[in-house]
Amino acid sequence: MPRCLQFLKNGFTVYGFDTDLTKIAQLKNKNSYLTNVDKKDIKKYINKKFFVFNTFEKIKYLDFIIICLPTPLKNKNLPDLSIVKNVLKKIYKFLQFKQCISLESTTYPGSTEELFLPLLKKNFF
Repeated sequence: MPRCLQFLKNGFTVYGFDTDLTKIAQLKNKNSYLTNVDKKDIKKYINKKFFVFNTFEKIKYLDFIIICLPTPLKNKNLPDLSIVKNVLKKIYKFLQFKQCISLESTTYPGSTEELFLPLLKKNFF
């Protein structure tokens, strides 16, 4: 949400995707599910320049995709990338040529190349 608000406040239209139906419902009801995101910001943008979905089909219409997901630490203080990998598998079939994808989750150097490149090479290189 903080990243979404940065873009919204700078005039961009934002499409948010989450599989958590509770979060989607709260946002559609103009409420924030985070203590550090003011409800007034949600009210200002929701359904005007900020649209939320619990499925990923609309990804095919986007020019820029920013992936912001939790990466909790696991053994040996390495980030658990399973959530990122699962989302990547879910959005892959909707990705289009010339889209820009950025991974904003906290992880180690080279993980974007390690995770995304093999999958993207199948259809885009």
